[in-house]
Amino acid sequence: MVDTSRRTIADIVGPAFTIKSLSARFGKPESEIRAAIEAGDILSLPTTDGVNLMPASQFGPDGQPLPGLRVVLAELRRGHDDAWLHAQFLAAKSPLHDDRTIAGELRAGELLDVLALAIQTAEAWSA
Repeated sequence: MVDTSRRTIADIVGPAFTIKSLSARFGKPESEIRAAIEAGDILSLPTTDGVNLMPASQFGPDGQPLPGLRVVLAELRRGHDDAWLHAQFLAAKSPLHDDRTIAGELRAGELLDVLALAIQTAEAWSA
């Protein structure tokens, strides 16, 4: 049996940025990042110590959110409004291609397929 009690955030959703580290990495003002979180443009994971973590997998190499991320997150919220659950969805192995995560599908431009998965997943969560 595998002991999952000691799993780290990186084990669950991969590497993540704080607001400060995202700002430093891509030169974005922290206020702009906070506004994007509030608008639902990027996924932010609240922690018990009050830090917001943003999975790195949701950003392209230029620091912009992956194309279509906002609409996918909005669809997932319809099913269940839990950022940690949404992060796990994005980090999950894709049923479309064995070598990609769902976030990887977005990165590859497969928005319509990812959106269909998000709709299906949201419906299952709300059932």
